[in-house]
Formats: sequence, structure tokens, C-alpha cells
Amino acid sequence: MKSWIPLVALLALILLPLSKVSAREYNVRLLIDECADLYEYELSGSIDEDDFELLLALCHRPLNLNRADRYMLFDLPGMTYDLADRLVSYRAKHGQFESVEAIMKVDGIGPSEYEVLSSFVSVEDDAQVQGVEDIPLMAELQVGSVGRVGVGRNSDYDINESKEFERLHQDYFRLKGTGLSYFGFGGLITNRERTGAYYDRSIGRVVTAEGPVSTWDLDKAYISTSYQSLSLVVGSYDVGFGKKVTFDTTGLTNPRGWRENRHFYSDLNKARLTPDKSLLGVALSLTGVDFDMGWLDATGFVSYQAHDIYQYYYRYQLDENYEPMDDGCYFGFSEGEASGCYSSRVYAAGDPQADPYSYVSLRDAYTELLAGGNITFNFDNRTRVGLTGYRAETDLVLAPEASPIFAWHFNLPRKNVFGAIGLNGQMGLGDFELSGEYAHTLQGGNAAYIEALLEEGTWLELIAGIRWYDRRYNNPYSRSPSAPTMTLGARQRNEMGVKISAIVRPSRALRSITTIEGWETPEYVTWDETAAKNVWRDLGQYDLRLTQNVNWHITRKESLGVVVGYYDNDLARGGARETYSTVYDPADPADLEAMQYAVRGHGERTKLELQFSSKRIRLISFSARYRVSWEDSRSKLSSSYLEESVKRELGISDSEFSLENDLDLTDPSVYFSEIEQYASLRLSVRPWPDFRVVLNFHKLLTRAGGNVLHNDIYMGEDSGIAAALSNAIDNKVQGGSDGEEYSAATSSPEEKWSLGIWYKLSESINLHGLLGHVSYGGERKGRFADYVVGKLDLRARF
Repeated sequence: MKSWIPLVALLALILLPLSKVSAREYNVRLLIDECADLYEYELSGSIDEDDFELLLALCHRPLNLNRADRYMLFDLPGMTYDLADRLVSYRAKHGQFESVEAIMKVDGIGPSEYEVLSSFVSVEDDAQVQGVEDIPLMAELQVGSVGRVGVGRNSDYDINESKEFERLHQDYFRLKGTGLSYFGFGGLITNRERTGAYYDRSIGRVVTAEGPVSTWDLDKAYISTSYQSLSLVVGSYDVGFGKKVTFDTTGLTNPRGWRENRHFYSDLNKARLTPDKSLLGVALSLTGVDFDMGWLDATGFVSYQAHDIYQYYYRYQLDENYEPMDDGCYFGFSEGEASGCYSSRVYAAGDPQADPYSYVSLRDAYTELLAGGNITFNFDNRTRVGLTGYRAETDLVLAPEASPIFAWHFNLPRKNVFGAIGLNGQMGLGDFELSGEYAHTLQGGNAAYIEALLEEGTWLELIAGIRWYDRRYNNPYSRSPSAPTMTLGARQRNEMGVKISAIVRPSRALRSITTIEGWETPEYVTWDETAAKNVWRDLGQYDLRLTQNVNWHITRKESLGVVVGYYDNDLARGGARETYSTVYDPADPADLEAMQYAVRGHGERTKLELQFSSKRIRLISFSARYRVSWEDSRSKLSSSYLEESVKRELGISDSEFSLENDLDLTDPSVYFSEIEQYASLRLSVRPWPDFRVVLNFHKLLTRAGGNVLHNDIYMGEDSGIAAALSNAIDNKVQGGSDGEEYSAATSSPEEKWSLGIWYKLSESINLHGLLGHVSYGGERKGRFADYVVGKLDLRARF
């Protein structure tokens, strides 16, 4: 870590005497009415990927205020360690909170803080329903449906039924309950879109008989129990330990053991239900085994289940009994990394000439067997040491005769056997805490993370974290809080970095949060022509992320928030114009070192976000957000994609045309230079205590900029080829009929409004309904431009 490390250290020293650091900051004041609202914050760029994942986990399973310690409270928006300590002390003195509203009795939590926290906290959890002391059995049932109907398509284009599926509704049935004070149960049943597929050897392709269809399935189910120091869950659960470098599926910042899972995500923009990925099997914990020097906690877990896989996370080749063409791969197949012709396409059974399906999930395409455990010795509440380990084995069961492999950007290692072992610890001395973890994988990778916390009364909290991952560390269950960046969608790093967060609070009403994160990607792999193999070379890429957040409670009823962010993915070379790639075709697909195909240097981005909220009018709350961002970056286009697109558009055969030979075109790059403005409004009206109406409006105000093909290519004398190539580039960049959205902004709606109601029919029955309209604008070839979306949800306790 070279040039920027002294700068970061200097800034930290300057901030240290003035700072009070928040435990977890989300860079925006979160006001939501249901978990689906978080998608708008994520799509608009207000929260990053890891924060979005954690907030969804908290929203779907709110934190139990009567059981959470200071480390669990760490994850709540706006929560500091000092405020968490006050909440825990109040609970110890006055007893358990009878309602969420009761937390406003804690000093430092007023109506404004409660409005943000209320969606993420509860006074009960899955294994505890209030009132079980008096009633042997109590449960809560939730049923609902989400759906959308496409409208407003451009009349110049037909709807492509292989991509734009009829999605009228998807349904869910969720249950949680408890009995006899120590027995818990729950589950999730969904009716959602999935695609059953198989390999047709006669044509050498993966096909589907029905295409994407809605199917009822038992996605989650569990039974849990707790007796004295023993706790057990059988079924669906999450588990995590330490600083999450070795193993975690909970999404929490400080996990310590297992918790039940019956949760799913509902993306209203796409009217899609997605059960979150959890484990399925048995987890057993033994806690509080006393010794002279402290106590021992231990957890063991085993999981086995079949998983769906997104179409483009999966690649298959022509099986050994199917003869490819003499002059190359068939249309729809690309030359593989090791041998054969690979494809991700899924065709209609009996009609392989029809357009293949796109963007589908293949049902039960692979299995995973996983086992692990943790043992932790606690010297006191703040000092402990633990050992965690796991081993996993996957098997691609869809078309095994076609030698399937995971795609490069999938989050599982390419080898079907993987795992890790790690040592974590924490020490607390007065106002200082030091924690960390080191892990080693079965493939020989190493990773480490160290975090320091300094507290000084109520005015100072400082958190600094340092991380290091070598190039062989590939662990899909590693989720260190210091490492939000990913390689190929996997938790594989090859970087070292530092992260410092600080808060300055000159008054109770004003708070300024500063986050500084910098990291280096030291090496990359490339093909050495002389040695005829992939080799590692020095890269020395230094990335920087700066965020400044100011929250000002102007009055007790009005607040203002300002966020400024700057991201540069290569300080030394000006990230916008630098892209580093590696050659992977001649490599061994099982060699994780050689197969680290990556594109780095995705450019620089600056954003400014303003948020204002008010509760000045009785029974009405109002908030508005405005964001403007500038982006300058570069992405690569695949020459094989462009070549296939040109051939298809011109109707010519493989032998008649080659971009590389006829036009001297290697993989080109596209520069993006873009400015975007985005705004949202939220109005909440509560005419009486049991009824609430919320209007949300989101609008992409402007998007301006251009895309420039970067390659000195000879377009040829044939104007038809030039036009076909231009169309292929536009489709790929803008997201056409078979393109992908390269600009992050194009994946979000250009306009969306929704009207939701929440009605408490009785003490035990609550009703929620929502109607909205989503517009993607412009010309989406083969796709609808607009959608009407809806949701109906009923919760009953009995």
C-alpha cells in the first residue's frame, strides 16, 4: 500500500481528536414502510451492495431488542456503541421492552430515530412469540401475492416471449410460531417462476419442455428448541462466527451462532420472489459451559440441499458423443477454456431453431453438501478466542454428460471441493477493543482482518479496519465487514486495504460522518506467450472511496441530510481510461490462480445526495431525496458476441465472415461519460391510528452522456457490416434484445410511483396492499416499456 496509505493515516490522525464514530452508517437516512422499499435505495445508488444485503436481512428478521447485546445492535441504522450501551442498560434496569415504541424512553432515541429504527427492530423473534407463558401455542401467518402486467410497448417491435415472460403473480405463505415456551417452528411456501431443464443429447443442447413456469414449492421449514445451555434447529437456518472471514450466511456484522430462516426477498419492480440463500440441515449449539477462567460456546452444523442457478452462472459443452463442426463451434457456442464448445443457452424442447430463453433460473441445477463448526472460549463479555472451520462439496447435476462448469462471475469456486479454517479473537480493555480473524482455505489461500475500536465517554468512538487477501483466497462464505469489493461476483479478493469511519458531533442536532477506504490490487494474471502459460504480474492498482455524510436535525420535526461520495478505481493512472484484463481461454478451468479473469479500473464516480424530511403537519410525514452523479468509466465488449450478432443480422454463415480476420477486431472497449439526476418523494398519512397511506414517487430526471467505441478497426467497405456492427454495440451497451446493461443506471426504472395502504383490521389481523406503475422508458427491444405492479399481504396472529 503505497502512495495513499500515508494520506489515509494522516486524515485519521486529524479526525481522531474530534471524532465520534458510528457503529454502522448507511450514508442515507432510511425511511421505509416495507422491505421492498430498500430496492429503491439500492437501485438509486444510495446504499452499496453489502449494506443492502444487511438491511434486507434485518428487515426480514427484525432484531429482537430484548435479546440483542451491544454488538448485535451495531447493525442498526444510526446506532452508536454509546447509544447501544444506554439501550442495554435501560433494559437491565427497567425490564424488557413491551413494544417497539418503548425504546423512545431511552435517552438519545426520539421520534426521529424511532422512525428510522422501527422497520428493523422487534420485541420478539421466531423462537419467541409474546405471551407464550400464558398460551401453550401461538403462531403468526403471513400470506400474500405480488404481480405485474406489461403495458406500453413500442409498436415497432414484437414482444420477445423468450425474454419477456407472462408474469401475472407470484405467491407466498409464511409461518412462524412457538409453543411450551421453548419450542419454535416456521416455514415458507412459494409459488414462483422457475425453469426445469435437461440435456438433449440428440442436439447437444440444454432444453426445457415448459419454459419458465410458476411452481409451488416448500422453500423453507424448520423446528427449533432451546433447553438450558443447548439449542437446536432442524431445517432452514443461517450461521456465522467471528469477523466473518471464514464463514457467515447471516449477513450480520457480529454473528455468533445460528438463527432460523424463513425469509425471502420480493422485488416489486420485477414482481419476483426470491428465497434468500440459507443452509438446510441441522445446527446444534452448546453455550455457557463454565470453567474457572470463563465459559465455552460451541456450534456444529451440517447442510445438504439442491439449488437453482441463474442461467448465465452455468456453462455446458457438447458431450463427447456429439461431433462439433469442422471449422469451429456451432452457433450459440463459444470455444471453451480447456476444450470443447461451451454455451449458457437454454432452448425450447422440440424447437431448437426458436429463440433461446434468456434470464431464467434453472431448477435444482446443482447440489451442495456442507459441514462445519466453531468453538469459542470467552474470558469475559468482551474478550474471547474462537476457531471456525468448514468443508463444502458441490455437484452440477444438470447435464453432467456435457461437463458443466460454473461461470467465472458465479460466487462459488470452480473446484467442486472447497473450505476454510480460521482463528478469530477479541480483546476489550477499558475504552479500547481489538478484534480480528485469520483464515486459510483448502486451496492454499490466506486472508486476515483486524479491527480496532476506541471509546472515550460519550464523545468519541473510532473504528479502523485493515484487511489482506492473497490471490489464492477464494471463499464464497467470507463476508468481512471491511471488504465490500468482489472479484467475479465471488468473495475472492487479491487485495489489501484499510477502512476508517469517523463521526464529528458538535451538537446533539448535528452529526458529520466521514468514511475513508483505500485498497490495492497488487497482482493480475496474464498469458505469457514465451512461457506458454498464465503468469502473475505486478499490477499495483490503488483504489479510493471517500464518503462524507452530514445529518442535521433542524428542528424536532425537520431534518436535512447531505451525502458526498467520490470513487476512483485507479488513482495512479486515472481510473476512467484504464482497464486491465487477463487471457483465460488456454488455461486450466480448475486452476483458480490462472482463471482469475477480471476487468479492473472501471473508472471514477462522484455523487451528491440531498434528503429532507418533515413531520410538521400532524399525522403527515414527508421526505424528499435528490441525487446527482457523474461517472466516467470503461468496459470491454466481447468480439465473439459482436461477431455472432453481425452474422445473425446479415444472415451469413460462420465460414463467410470473421471480425478478427476480416476487420482486425479484437475485444473492443467502450468509454462511458455520463451525468445522471435522480429524485424521489415520499408522503405518509395516518388519518387514524390503525390506518396508514403512503405515496412513493421515484424519477430519473436526466441522463446525459455518450458511449465511444475504443478500437482502431477497419469497418470494411460493406456498409451493411458496419451498420450491423454498430447495432450490436448499441444493443450490448444500452441493453437491447440480447444485450446487457453496461451502465448501472440503465438497470433501474426511469420512473416509478406506488400507493400503499396499511390497515390494522383487529389486534391480530393486519392488511397491506400496494398498487404502482414502473416505467423503464425508451425503446427496450422485445421488452415492455412499462409495468403495472401490485402486492397484497395479510398477516394474522392466533
